[in-house]
Amino acid sequence: GICNQYWGEAFRYVPRTLDSGAANPEYDLAYTMWFFEKENPNLEVSRLRIAANLTNHGLNNVEECHLDYLHHDTVKSGQGLTECHPYEDAACCKPETVLNVDRL
Repeated sequence: GICNQYWGEAFRYVPRTLDSGAANPEYDLAYTMWFFEKENPNLEVSRLRIAANLTNHGLNNVEECHLDYLHHDTVKSGQGLTECHPYEDAACCKPETVLNVDRL
């Protein structure tokens, strides 16, 4: 998928249900890459993962970006993001790195 194209094996797809039709217990701890709600649902996922001790390298602060390149050190809002508009209220990416679909 597109996530693997951009980030290699850093992410994996987690379906809402298992092949058996049962709810997938990992789903509530999985990040979403796109959303339509006003508030980013990944903030709650991060809080759940922190509470369950499922973070790597002591990454336990949802206000820091934890990326070493092409991103801010802390989340920013009001940057006028167009391509990644769901993240407009809390984004780590810099506007110049997400100008359009060809420049992600």
